[in-house]
Amino acid sequence: MEGKLFRTSVGGYNKKDVHDCIEELNGRLRTLQNEAKAGEKTLMEARKRAEELERREADITAERAQFERRIAELEQQLQTVTAEKTRLSESFDAVRRVNGEYTAKISERERTCAALREKLDQFDRARTTAEDILLKAKKEADDIVDTAITSANEIKTKLINEIRDCQDVFENVKQQVNYARRETLKNIEAARCAMLQMDGFLDKIAVDSLLCRDPGTIALTKQDLPDKEI
Repeated sequence: MEGKLFRTSVGGYNKKDVHDCIEELNGRLRTLQNEAKAGEKTLMEARKRAEELERREADITAERAQFERRIAELEQQLQTVTAEKTRLSESFDAVRRVNGEYTAKISERERTCAALREKLDQFDRARTTAEDILLKAKKEADDIVDTAITSANEIKTKLINEIRDCQDVFENVKQQVNYARRETLKNIEAARCAMLQMDGFLDKIAVDSLLCRDPGTIALTKQDLPDKEI
């Protein structure tokens, strides 16, 4: 009733006008009191929400630290697996070199056998009347050839078996290393995805926290109240 004049009557203002003005002011006072109570309730709820967000943020920070430790462990495992794969590759290369050496020895034995057989053929072509000497020489040559061939075959068979065993072991380890590497990369990717989700949630929490004011610094102003005509 700002700017409104009371009607006058004998001895003063009109009593009804004064009474109506008081009732209107009381109504406004009750409205402001109700709005103040509602604001206090909203403020208490905001404080509880802020406290809950702080507790949740602490939990998420702990979970994030746990994920970071797990990622570090997985990366360390990946480095170990990679180093083991390198070591096995070097071991396999060493086995291949040894195999090459043995193959060269076998080839040398085979050339020796061929030379002995050629020598035996020469003895056969140059056979003389000394049949006993020739037979003895032939027998000795055959024995040498047979012994050399048997020895070479044994060495060759042994090397082939060793090479197959090494190849089987290397293939098995290679499969295990590749599987461990794939699993490790998969776990790292899953952990990183979880970290990204947590970062997004932490950002949301940070925004929500900024929207929740400290009740000790809040004062109700005209801008805080709903738009009403006073």
